[in-house]
Amino acid sequence: MCGRGCVDIFNLSGGEQTTYHYESHKRRVIVLEDVKGETVYIAFSSAADRFEEFTPEAQKVVDSVEWGSS
Repeated sequence: MCGRGCVDIFNLSGGEQTTYHYESHKRRVIVLEDVKGETVYIAFSSAADRFEEFTPEAQKVVDSVEWGSS
């Protein structure tokens, strides 16, 4: 549990909890359900008053992801 003004989103593979502080931040979460048989979560967030400015820069990073062989 992350407390007041916060929502637990999901657990990371190492067991850490990913949270969202909705009173002060905005977050975008992208879920890809079948990337080589795995579910992939891509999330980015920033302070609520800077989110619209931050989003295009974060989107450039998301768009640059290339899925190679592992």
